[in-house]
Amino acid sequence: MTTTTASVVETPRTAPWWPTLIIAALLAVSLASYGYFTHGKPLAEKTLTSLAMPVGALWLLISARLIQLVTRGPRTGMWGLIGLWLLISLLGTRPLPRLLTRWVESRVASYDPARDGGLDVVVVLGGGTSQGTWRPQASGVGDRLVMAAELYHQGLAKQLITTGQVTEGVSDLAPDPSDQTVEIWTKLAIPRTAIEQLGGRNTYEEMQQLKQIWPRLDGKKVGLLTSALHLPRAVRLAQAQGLKLIPIAADVRTAVDDWGLLNFIPGAGNFCELSSTQHEIMAGFVSR
Repeated sequence: MTTTTASVVETPRTAPWWPTLIIAALLAVSLASYGYFTHGKPLAEKTLTSLAMPVGALWLLISARLIQLVTRGPRTGMWGLIGLWLLISLLGTRPLPRLLTRWVESRVASYDPARDGGLDVVVVLGGGTSQGTWRPQASGVGDRLVMAAELYHQGLAKQLITTGQVTEGVSDLAPDPSDQTVEIWTKLAIPRTAIEQLGGRNTYEEMQQLKQIWPRLDGKKVGLLTSALHLPRAVRLAQAQGLKLIPIAADVRTAVDDWGLLNFIPGAGNFCELSSTQHEIMAGFVSR
């Protein structure tokens, strides 16, 4: 008689989650305490706020889980968590996004009034506005609108040109960016006669629109104003159309770097900055 012995495969046990939550709380208190003892209550509060945000909370929980698995086990799934933790820590904290942003922004030397003097015309690329409930408003990169108004009122720009039109399927219900800019500028006491509008759904088309009126601008000092991160691409596309423009950088992100505790806690803002920089780098590969 043959006896068959059934083998039983033991299911790997899963570490409980309650120690993870305790470790996460201790990490949060430790980081907030460091902020308090180095820079007082405001930094402690901002640290706790950053850790309560979705990206910060996820990073905190993964960190706590890894500490638990390393110290008490079982280590099932630990390497996957390590990979995820490294990815969030690398892409979601300040160093890498800021390094790439600085590299892109530094590729073009920007206009300096003391060095370059006044300009006859300043071309301000669209994208610095959005539509509010009852009025157009400056967007997150709306510093270009403010800077252009400053140049005009300081006598450093005689004429302003605004570009941009809506992209079908993206913002059909909003007015053209150039219309929004005109409304904002006229409310800032810039005469309508000092403003000209051009179309263009993207930077490539805006440069094509500018080329069409270039014969009457040729020989004048013409500035090209946009966000510092976007400026190298705008200059490259302008040169491809044979346009000689003076680069003017607004919305500079890397003029001052204030490295501190919060820069090393992952956050959505760092992912957004990395995404914007990646967009500019990718555009260079496809010449757009």
